[in-house]
Amino acid sequence: MADTICSFPLENNLNITILAPHIDDEIVGAGGSIAKHIDLGNRVRVVYISSGLTPDEVAVREKESERVAEFLEITDIRFLRQRPTELGERHIEGIVSMLRKFSTDFIYAPHLNDGDVEHTAVSQLAYRLLWLANGGYYNAHPNPNSVKGLFLYEVHRPIGEVHYFEDITGYEGKKIAALQLFASQLQQVRYDESAMHLNRYRGISSEVAPSVEAFQLAGFRNFFNMFARR
Repeated sequence: MADTICSFPLENNLNITILAPHIDDEIVGAGGSIAKHIDLGNRVRVVYISSGLTPDEVAVREKESERVAEFLEITDIRFLRQRPTELGERHIEGIVSMLRKFSTDFIYAPHLNDGDVEHTAVSQLAYRLLWLANGGYYNAHPNPNSVKGLFLYEVHRPIGEVHYFEDITGYEGKKIAALQLFASQLQQVRYDESAMHLNRYRGISSEVAPSVEAFQLAGFRNFFNMFARR
């Protein structure tokens, strides 16, 4: 699918599950869209797969994520405290159960070629969850869920073939302010600056808006019909 310029196709009363391999990935890749979802009145749940490698690191990063959630008015965050490459069937069954109980409409996760093995693992997991949550798999909360599709975001490596651009111009400041609350992360890499410049580059190259987030889409069976209705 070639690059497709779209306006936001989502409505109110949606349930959004964000999968983040590590704490802060979700804001780097989709922070503006998350803020926009919340403004639309949609429910957002963030599921962090890993919180860090050491107890001290975990404590600091989880506290930072709680501050970010409060700032963005995200009311539901979950910490799995697992390495993304080491998730077993028990963990996957638990995530499927969460998706079903939450009646998830869309899943956000990194794109497959994001340049990090743990990001790739979570992207692959998202594809699998799309299939599992909609089928009659696992006994935990057995009612199949109607997950409509995946929004795959970029963190470390830009998406090569973009399917969807989201105008976050009105939310850029909020996204950057949220990233700056991850003080421990910014000591290593200025993700606030890299995200801002990538979003502005996407805006220039797409000619959609001054600042945009780019996504690949997956699982949208009625993709073109969905946009044609709006």
